[in-house]
Amino acid sequence: MNTERFEEAEKYYKKEIQINPTYDNVYFNLGLLYFKENKTNEAIQFWKKTIEINPKFVYVYENLAKYYSNTDNVIELEKIKQQARKYDIHL
Repeated sequence: MNTERFEEAEKYYKKEIQINPTYDNVYFNLGLLYFKENKTNEAIQFWKKTIEINPKFVYVYENLAKYYSNTDNVIELEKIKQQARKYDIHL
């Protein structure tokens, strides 16, 4: 994604958050946007916010589990799996 399109999408999602700060899908999508730009810290921050808003959001657990698995961060991976199991989400 080129810089201009990234900035446009980022601006759009952040405006949506201002309008509806409890809309979980916006946080999830913003996390995807940052992840695609290799801004993993920001992506994780927004994915965790998604979980705060909607702890049953399956895809966010899947993305976090994939990320932690690929980075060999076993501790965070187990935390995410444990949290997901509370909502009957099996990774």
